[in-house]
Amino acid sequence: MATTSFAAAFSDIAGVERVYLRHEGDCLEVVTVVARDDDDSIYRKVYSREKEIIHRFPGFQFDFRVIARRGRTFEEVVGLVRPFWASPY
Repeated sequence: MATTSFAAAFSDIAGVERVYLRHEGDCLEVVTVVARDDDDSIYRKVYSREKEIIHRFPGFQFDFRVIARRGRTFEEVVGLVRPFWASPY
């Protein structure tokens, strides 16, 4: 599975700040960090992309999480994990 697929899947969604990936056993954990939690359109777009990824890679198991940063540092939100993709803004 090409990790560039994940960057392309989330990078064009305004409000997505970072995407973290972690391989845990036979599951790929995908954590998407959004700036705000009060914009339902961001969540709908992220959930739609997650469904596309599930259909594109049917042989893989995924654990998706979306976290609103709410002004906290990224380290507070997800720990000291290096993001796979970060918004240039």
